[in-house]
Amino acid sequence: MIGPDRILGISAGTVEEARAAEKAGADYIGGGSCVWDLHEKRRQNLSVEKLREISASVSIPVVAIGGINRSNVGELSGSDVDGIAVISALFGAERPGEAAAELAELAKEIRDSE
Repeated sequence: MIGPDRILGISAGTVEEARAAEKAGADYIGGGSCVWDLHEKRRQNLSVEKLREISASVSIPVVAIGGINRSNVGELSGSDVDGIAVISALFGAERPGEAAAELAELAKEIRDSE
């Protein structure tokens, strides 16, 4: 329905959901919620181990999502995710551009250390 010129991300919280999303045509998996979620008051729905399992189960990128910011992005170390998705960490920042650059560098450091 969305046509060929699109990028489709599908949220997954289990290996089974990730595999089904890939089979259904997802271009990437949004794995989360990963860390503290201020809106839903929950902590680390998906563990680093679960994110690693999901990443290993599919051939498409897995992006961690959910409450990620400068102070907690390090908690994703060892997860083997391909990237992070951030919203409130940027919209809540005084200087969103600087916050984005800093988070990108922190995410790259985590990825490079794995």
